[in-house]
Amino acid sequence: RTLVCARPGLLAEAHLLAGDVDLPGPFGDLPLRAGLARLLAGMCRDAAGGTAGRRRLFSHDERQRLLAAAERAHEPAALARALGFGDDHFRRTFRRSFGMSPRRWLRDRRVQRAMALMADEDRTLGDIASELGYADQFFFSRQFRAVTGQSPTAWRRRLREV
Repeated sequence: RTLVCARPGLLAEAHLLAGDVDLPGPFGDLPLRAGLARLLAGMCRDAAGGTAGRRRLFSHDERQRLLAAAERAHEPAALARALGFGDDHFRRTFRRSFGMSPRRWLRDRRVQRAMALMADEDRTLGDIASELGYADQFFFSRQFRAVTGQSPTAWRRRLREV
């Protein structure tokens, strides 16, 4: 069965969400819920006759390149360069395509990767923070709490209980 969508960005977002479903632990559905909220908001804007469908969004190819670049980039400017966009144009297009700022999206992706890495209890939080490009474990902990509402230690403890 093929899905047809008047707004290709919504369909591409649904495909990206499919990859977030298998995250381990009690907060594995956090990115999924946020993504579904963006999808629903986009559909409501389209139904209300919004202009979002007439503005440029990232193509499927650009989204794939963005995901690949996000694995090694920690700043929105690096993502913009990877796609060949200027900073301002990139931020505007990104916000229209994803419903959030590139900086917030990068932070959320890094925390998602941290959640996956934290399933391995042999890895220290300092090692995980370093691998994900954080300057120190304390900044990583603040970012993690901002996304999940819990410290990395509390999240890991809760993961063990499940």
